[in-house]
Amino acid sequence: MPTILITGASGRTSGFVIRALLQATNYVQPSDLRLFVRSHESAKRLQERFPQLADAVYTVGDLLEAHTLSPALAGVDTVFHNGPAFHALESAMGIALIDAAAQAGVRHFVYCSVLFPVLSKMLNHKAKLA
Repeated sequence: MPTILITGASGRTSGFVIRALLQATNYVQPSDLRLFVRSHESAKRLQERFPQLADAVYTVGDLLEAHTLSPALAGVDTVFHNGPAFHALESAMGIALIDAAAQAGVRHFVYCSVLFPVLSKMLNHKAKLA
């Protein structure tokens, strides 16, 4: 079974990914999931939302702090990365994670992002143009 790291695991979009993976029981087990969150409180909320994730590995870190990325990626085959939508440094976070994943030997990387980020009417898009 592949080991899958999901960033922003307590967020809405990553929640859809987690739900889909848990429903595909022949593909992945909860113990194959590594869930990257920003705080222990986020991990607790995620466990309450998905009780079946009791065997998942929770990694608390910050996508802007490189020293938190390497431990999260150790032994990971696949990364599903969904950066924080309203953060002006979303691109820097993605690049840092891609670089760390390459160093860790991750085989598959799924980068989830926004279409048409130049549309400045959305606050998160406007922040990225600055």
